[in-house]
Amino acid sequence: MTATAVIAIAVSLGNALAAEPPAAARGRELRFELVDGTVITGRSNVKAITIRLATDNVLKIPVAKLAELNVGLNDRPGLVERVEKLVKALDSAKTREHARRELIALGPGVSLIVSRHSASDIPARRAGVAEVLKAYKTWSVDHAEAPEAMARPLKLRSTLQADVNTFVGTVTIKQFRIASACGDVTVKLNDIRRIRPGFPADSIKLGQWAVELRDKTRLEGMVLNRSLSVKTRYGAMAVPLAQIMKAAFSADGKSIRIQCRGSDRIVGTLGAKTTISLKTDKGRVDISTEKIAALASHGVLILDLGKGVTMKLVVIPAGKFLMGSPSTERSHRANEGPQRQVTISKAFYMGATEVTQSQYQALMGKNPSRFNGARGPVEQATWNDATAFCKALSKKTGKRVVLPTEAQWEYACRAGAKTRFSFGDDDKDLGSYGWFKANSGGRSQPVGRKKPNAFGLYDMHGNVWEWCRDGFDGRSYAKAKNVDPQNATALKHRVQRGGSWSNDAPSCRSAMRGRSAPGDRRADFGFRVVVESGPDAD
Repeated sequence: MTATAVIAIAVSLGNALAAEPPAAARGRELRFELVDGTVITGRSNVKAITIRLATDNVLKIPVAKLAELNVGLNDRPGLVERVEKLVKALDSAKTREHARRELIALGPGVSLIVSRHSASDIPARRAGVAEVLKAYKTWSVDHAEAPEAMARPLKLRSTLQADVNTFVGTVTIKQFRIASACGDVTVKLNDIRRIRPGFPADSIKLGQWAVELRDKTRLEGMVLNRSLSVKTRYGAMAVPLAQIMKAAFSADGKSIRIQCRGSDRIVGTLGAKTTISLKTDKGRVDISTEKIAALASHGVLILDLGKGVTMKLVVIPAGKFLMGSPSTERSHRANEGPQRQVTISKAFYMGATEVTQSQYQALMGKNPSRFNGARGPVEQATWNDATAFCKALSKKTGKRVVLPTEAQWEYACRAGAKTRFSFGDDDKDLGSYGWFKANSGGRSQPVGRKKPNAFGLYDMHGNVWEWCRDGFDGRSYAKAKNVDPQNATALKHRVQRGGSWSNDAPSCRSAMRGRSAPGDRRADFGFRVVVESGPDAD
């Protein structure tokens, strides 16, 4: 039996229906966001979607041109009727302002339903590109004229050259078959919340796994399982271990929520008596999933610095994040905005900890630190010292070792979080993740003794300020590019991130930006490195 639902489709490029899709877009993968929280990226058997508009126009939209598809816009009781009443009220000047406020109060998505009306229902006029982009690309109804602008794309006028056209109507389709890295599944239309373009996760080389048991025991080693068999509402999936970043188990050990590489999520149940086999330093351990609270994996790279000293780096997958902080964030500073979405286009390795004194001594033959200790972070390191260390390590290993860009640093620090810190918003929780003024004892502390973030990085909040590659510009966010941004200009100051043992909690936030001259040397200045050649470098 076929399923029918009201959907909204945003199509990229003006007059997209008349043009052949770019070669790069053909056959691309789609990201399916499902009703139970599952997110799957893969290729679908559906090549085009047919939508019937309220005007009885029937459009066939190639999947290659899809910018976004939203399903079930009319699933709120009485919503469509309420919007219809409000749209008709726009003809009356007395009720126009009231209607505008009501449309905003109804929340996001209402602007899409408004365009169910034909152009004859609303006073027609020519909509400018700026209005259409505001009405469709940001789903804004800030202006009373927005519903009028929303009616225009239904006619597909050749004079309309917006980047995104949006159509709302009904679609009749049986199901989508999705081929993904985690297995093939079939989803019904009503199982879908949204479809967007997606990208396959980078393949990586597996390294250490951390397994946390319900009794708080923590084990580390190599997981020997090749995959986990998960039964989802869409079918059975054999999720490869190489695709898993972390997983959380239910109290009985049967249900599991998996965070995959590339931001996919799998929600389901495990088979009876499922075990995880872990190869540790003390031998093989077989653990029933009933005893496991969570597990996390990290691809790792080990660099040999000589004299028996090594450095561990973990894979940071490519992805997108919101860089900076909103003006509403507690302790927000003006140079942290405007907040914007940034893409890190390639995976990279980042030091699991700040560079230690033993690592610096082994490679550079000296130790500038004030607070001596082999496991302590090297401090009193200038930006010039840090870049010299990177050049020396690059020469020794044959890999491109550099300081992180400011964008790479914040992306790695957040590890998917949108909160003030990588672990949440509350200052009082910082003591579990970092060394700062309240708990440091007035000095730097050995690395790796606090909890890591979701990427397996330690001390991203506090201990020592970490040098970045970028020159500091307090207004750079407003003019920086959104893909792999870097301020390569040799400015007076260089960026520092993370806060230190001498700072209060707000200065250790993920978005906090510090700055110092390249030759400045202080006991709370240190750094960590990245290998940019990516996970397939070694």
